[in-house]
Amino acid sequence: MRVSKPQAAFRLSTIPVMVAALAMASCAGSVRIPNAPKPVDLEPVAAVAGHGMELRLWALDAAAWRRAWDNAELARLYEQWQAIQAQAQSEAASDSQGQATDKAGPPTHAEDAVPSTFEAFVSAQQALAPMRPGMDALALYSNTRGALDPQAEALWRKNGMEIALVPLVDLPDLRGAMGVPGPLERAWWGATTQWSHMAKGPLAGQRIIETDLGPFTIGPGRIAIAGRAWPAPGPNRPVLSFEFCPQFLPLQPGGSRTGTLLTQPAPTTALDEGPLFVRLALRGSIPKGYALVIVPASQTPATTTIGPQIPSMSLAEALLATIGPDGRSRPVAFVVVPVLPDWFSLDGR
Repeated sequence: MRVSKPQAAFRLSTIPVMVAALAMASCAGSVRIPNAPKPVDLEPVAAVAGHGMELRLWALDAAAWRRAWDNAELARLYEQWQAIQAQAQSEAASDSQGQATDKAGPPTHAEDAVPSTFEAFVSAQQALAPMRPGMDALALYSNTRGALDPQAEALWRKNGMEIALVPLVDLPDLRGAMGVPGPLERAWWGATTQWSHMAKGPLAGQRIIETDLGPFTIGPGRIAIAGRAWPAPGPNRPVLSFEFCPQFLPLQPGGSRTGTLLTQPAPTTALDEGPLFVRLALRGSIPKGYALVIVPASQTPATTTIGPQIPSMSLAEALLATIGPDGRSRPVAFVVVPVLPDWFSLDGR
């Protein structure tokens, strides 16, 4: 997956004119600035290039994306295992006394209640724990505080995406917990009410995409996020209003040209480049001082098929991924960082 640079697109008429006018009048720099200076890597973004948003991609280290079982965690598990063993032995002793006085009573098998060795107990606990990157840290921010459309947010989660609303001051710690080994990929977008491709998943061949409505097969191409975002006044503070929608971009074969005629017409807007997942259109408003973080959830079990093996993955795994130096797919976090003014005024000052 890669962050797309801002591209030209046609304005759509669905944005309320009043909100757009307020946003544009209140901050003179509220336009996209392709060559804006990039903020410091780990510090909260400063409004050095107008107002709008910055997009970041965190390529996640697959090893650090697993739950760490350090010495402190193992010591806690050992104490828990000892307590369970002691309780099991006590219950076994009580049962043996009861059976001695009442021969007709059914025998009990306390040894089946807990693994007999500490190693087996740890393995059982690991099987129960979610082995996902930084999920413990990300879960602390899973409450989006009404910033997103609740029905659309629920659909994104059902399709394999974890969503978090994170204070900007906590982004560096979250990034470390999620195991981001290298430099970020980032792009300054400013404010745009025009639909553009903000990020694209890796190019792949035919595959099965698992969704909440069931699996379906797509041909060669990639999954992208089409979207737009602009500053707007909120109930108590400025917000970044946005609309995101997943889109399938089919692989376009090289069209032949006969004179000035193209075999395939060129798309006029980003929305014309492929079918949209309209059900998953996500709308929301990110308040000042927060960032929106979207990451893929756990791996989706492959669908049983008859015939040749076809790769199977969730929509999130197809969208929120990149190809690492080793040629393998790696999960990524999609981070939207608003850069907003302190306040809005109706007269534009």
